[in-house]
Amino acid sequence: MLNMTYLKRVYLSSYDNENRNKARASYDLDSADITCLSSQEISVGVVEAVIPTSISWLAPTPRPVLEVSSSQGNYIKAFLFVTESETVIPSYTGSNTELYIPFTAMTSATSLVSVMNLMLKSVVSGALTAKFGVDPQSGKLISEDNAAAADQLLVGMKYGNPQGGPQSGQPEPAYTKQGQLILQALGLNTTNFVGEFTSISGFDDNNANRAIWHPVDTPRIPINIHVSFGCGAVSSAGVGESRILESVLQVPAFGTRNTLYRRVTEGADSEDITRRENVSNIVFTKKHVDRVRVPVKHVSDITIELKDAYGTPLFSIAPPYYELEFEIHDTV
Repeated sequence: MLNMTYLKRVYLSSYDNENRNKARASYDLDSADITCLSSQEISVGVVEAVIPTSISWLAPTPRPVLEVSSSQGNYIKAFLFVTESETVIPSYTGSNTELYIPFTAMTSATSLVSVMNLMLKSVVSGALTAKFGVDPQSGKLISEDNAAAADQLLVGMKYGNPQGGPQSGQPEPAYTKQGQLILQALGLNTTNFVGEFTSISGFDDNNANRAIWHPVDTPRIPINIHVSFGCGAVSSAGVGESRILESVLQVPAFGTRNTLYRRVTEGADSEDITRRENVSNIVFTKKHVDRVRVPVKHVSDITIELKDAYGTPLFSIAPPYYELEFEIHDTV
């Protein structure tokens, strides 16, 4: 008896998807007629995926996600907001400041530390005598104290500590998932931490939370393509369950673009700054397609969501592209 196998390819893009986040999209596949007999089953794999490198583990939020201050700045606080495209970097006024930075500007731990130093500059008059850095040997967040002044740097913990409320173990009202991701990327503990801030300076005794630091690392790679299937009105075991269809490492193909930034200057004036930036796509292809079993006999729709290695949903305003190959084959 011949074992019959049929292949069907579909080409998907979230360009027309109405969702703000293009990293998660559902696709109607009824017209593709991906159907099998009771004696058959369906499996699917990725032939090609094109993912914008502007994809991020941070998503825009209307609430602050990070707070920093320093003894040099008399502990005046700077707050970080993540935006889609707007950039506002205020100048020093002697009061608390709010920085608005696009999610695309924080795609690595290095760029995140750079943003934190911009935050410090907004609350310090003159040149910084201490700034955030990463130890080249341990990979931990440190204070780069060029003037040997032992200035204290503080990283507020409440925006990323889910149980760091007024009493230990109580929910923190200011907590955001984005804030927790930032603290984790900085190597700061967000589990069972009691304290308002993490202190960093040139003196070890001033460094709370030091014993449980981890290397600074943005949780991003691999990017996992998660998929779930629908079968219309027909119920079937496994429908709606998410599984990893493929893991994608970063293989960028670079280009450039001009991005317009707005900077607030003294006197509440503003100036526009145009910066040329590298942009790229992550292009993933496979000669041998690895497939997962589809838990339905008819695929009416499919949902694809991109997540990082820790299962965190990713965010992108640019649409990914997928070429999928469905295989219909006999089970006996």
